Amino acid sequence: MADYIVIDGNGYTLQGSGSGRGITLTGRSNIIIKNVKITGWFRGINLDTLMEVPSRYSKSNRITENTITANTMGILLNEASNNSIIGNTITNIKGEGIGIDYSHDNTISGNTISNTSVSIHCDWESNNNTITGNTVTDNMNGINIARSSYNQISDNTITNTYGAGIGLSQGSSNNYIHGNTLTNNAEHAKIGGEGAALWFGDSSNNVIYHNNIIDNGKQADDTNAADNDWYHPELLEGNYWSDYPGVDDGSGTDKHAIAGDGIGDTNIPWPGPDYDAYPIVREPETTSILAETTSPETTTPSVPEFILGNGYLAVAIALIVIGKRQRRRPKQT
Repeated sequence: MADYIVIDGNGYTLQGSGSGRGITLTGRSNIIIKNVKITGWFRGINLDTLMEVPSRYSKSNRITENTITANTMGILLNEASNNSIIGNTITNIKGEGIGIDYSHDNTISGNTISNTSVSIHCDWESNNNTITGNTVTDNMNGINIARSSYNQISDNTITNTYGAGIGLSQGSSNNYIHGNTLTNNAEHAKIGGEGAALWFGDSSNNVIYHNNIIDNGKQADDTNAADNDWYHPELLEGNYWSDYPGVDDGSGTDKHAIAGDGIGDTNIPWPGPDYDAYPIVREPETTSILAETTSPETTTPSVPEFILGNGYLAVAIALIVIGKRQRRRPKQT
């Protein structure tokens, strides 16, 4: 099957039997997959590179307005670049709702993700991705970044996780986390377990600002908070903390000598040494300020368009494989 096509499920179901992949794109570009309900597979949608031509990534594809449910994994990008995953509903997934491995410059936006082990997991040098405007609720973990850098995590709404709302680990650096609202996460921490709304381990040079951090089991946990910026280093504005007890009275020095500017001037840094030196005393607007990125351009194909027909799709045609066998995903440690 060629590039520049549209696969339109027309609202019908791509039904699996517990194994295999619903739709696989290998080394393909400018394909749109939309309006498909994908259920009962090991992996719902898989994008990867062509092993025989390592430089041939799956790129500039668009996955939009699909319902992906009751699979082992929802969507995996493996060595894929400049793809857009937008406006999908992903629920009841045993593993990752969206997995991103060895993949860069992708946009993950406007998805609703619930009841997964981890809603979005970005790993293995997956850099320069934009994760924005997603609604993440009732998952074991929210958005995790491991071994990856220069990603934008912004304007997401994350609620009711058992573990971390947003987690960074294993050398992740230079990521920007801003404009997110995290509410009632880290349920495990309420009973003395690990986890926090913002949980960072072995990560450095990350910038965390303009987030709303509200009524979580534990608000933040950074193994070395001094290695990250818990406020915008130029604006000198941090985050809104629902448990911040300080006041904006101008009783400090420098910027903290200004009363009524919306920045707390007492009980700093919060919630502990080396954390937020400029806590916000009212919930900020969830808007992106620093390091604006341009969403990857996806050329919209005009022809041909395949619209799937009546009822459930027959298993004989259910597995759509475009390209050849993908490179094996590394085993997680």
